[in-house]
Amino acid sequence: MDNIGILNNNLDVKNSLIGEKTSSSKNTIEKELHDMKSKIEEMSHHNQLEILQLLVQSRCDMSENQNGTFLNLSKLDSHVIEKIREYLSYVEFQNEYLKEIERKKDALVRKYFILDSNKSSELTKISSSHVGTSV
Repeated sequence: MDNIGILNNNLDVKNSLIGEKTSSSKNTIEKELHDMKSKIEEMSHHNQLEILQLLVQSRCDMSENQNGTFLNLSKLDSHVIEKIREYLSYVEFQNEYLKEIERKKDALVRKYFILDSNKSSELTKISSSHVGTSV
């Protein structure tokens, strides 16, 4: 279960996902599924396991071997696709939020610690120059 491989080479997407069988909507769904596949494959192992848990709970048809767990996204029901979309949105929001916190933390470190270390080194120089003098 090291990897979740997503097979997305089946062009016959379920009617429930397409609505109408037009080539433009078919291409849109195929592109969305391909994007979803790419995002899942780029996720951390922990997040991939969360998606796998979601798929197991939904009783999706999967195959597993020593290389990982594989499934065909185009065979999933629309409610499962929606759950995956929601989880991907959650992870994306979470990552952006964490990046913003890191940016703020870095700004605070630069403002209060890096600049203060320069000031403290100057103070150390000043105080060490006055060590030998008595008042």
